[in-house]
Amino acid sequence: MISCRLSKDANTVGLWHFTEGSGTTVKDYSGNGYNGTINSAKWDITTKTPFNNTSLSFQNASSNYNQYVVVSNPSLLNLTNNFTLEVVFMFTSWNNGWDGIVTKTYTNGSWNNPYAQYKLGRYSNTYNLGFHIATSTSSYTNLVSQSAISLNKWYYVACTYVGSTQTIYINGNPDATASVTASIPSVTSNLYIGCEEPFLNGAEAFNGKIALVRISNIARSAAEIKHNWLRMAQVLVS
Repeated sequence: MISCRLSKDANTVGLWHFTEGSGTTVKDYSGNGYNGTINSAKWDITTKTPFNNTSLSFQNASSNYNQYVVVSNPSLLNLTNNFTLEVVFMFTSWNNGWDGIVTKTYTNGSWNNPYAQYKLGRYSNTYNLGFHIATSTSSYTNLVSQSAISLNKWYYVACTYVGSTQTIYINGNPDATASVTASIPSVTSNLYIGCEEPFLNGAEAFNGKIALVRISNIARSAAEIKHNWLRMAQVLVS
């Protein structure tokens, strides 16, 4: 197996590899101790990923609503300046729209404007991705990907915010970018993987598999993001 797993560095504030394969904890490999607690999501140890055969499966539909991972109040993930959110995921079916892949919620236990400090998920009920950031305490913006996402296919998506620019990269390539005027508010809130907010009881949550999440307190360069994808792609096409 080619070594293509993203590693921690001085700018990594959260890193989850999803290699446990059992149990109810997802370890944070950043060294900051932000382990995630699994709520009902199931380990998948058979589906090939860019790294190995372990991922976490979320089926937020029908009677299986509200499957997610929660990282409780991670202070170093309270990012108000430059940052990068990287996720390796696969949609296996669509929920009812706004399907949340990774969400740093704005207020725990509610879902009010601006909803999330930052978030990657499906944009409305389209097949495109939305990169959401709060631009103030009462407003937000969504950068929408140009490319549509297909079911049952692994994607490496990186979302960067630097200065006044948002960018979405899909499989190593810049897919959408926009200028934004933002003053991202500082919040005390949870990080959720696999949903927007458990308060919604599985609505607007994710159906699929997640094999990696990394959050950094810098905007990773386009060259680094491209390099990361090329390493992963060698495994996916082998």
